[in-house]
Amino acid sequence: MLGTLISFFALAVAFGALWFAGEANKRAEFQHKKFFDSHVRGISDMVKVLVKTVKDISSAVQRLDKEVDLLTEDDEKVELFKKISILEDTVSELQARIDGVGHAPAEKKPARRKLL
Repeated sequence: MLGTLISFFALAVAFGALWFAGEANKRAEFQHKKFFDSHVRGISDMVKVLVKTVKDISSAVQRLDKEVDLLTEDDEKVELFKKISILEDTVSELQARIDGVGHAPAEKKPARRKLL
């Protein structure tokens, strides 16, 4: 009977120890939550804002890269059009010279002398 009484007392002490440990855990979690909310959550929110900003900047850079590619293509087209224009002007000048030579009176070349 004494063994049963001691075992119930030990069981009550064990439950008391569990209750005490649970209360200590709650206090530690509360303090940890306060620390987390005040420090880590602020950093976490800042990181989220930075990630969003980096994504926005990345999309803007990609958009600008596409615009630069288009401008480069446009610049190449402009250069080609300039070259074509120059070639067309040159062809027109050559045609004018050819037309002018055909209508101009033919000049006589001096006769070559035979040496022998």
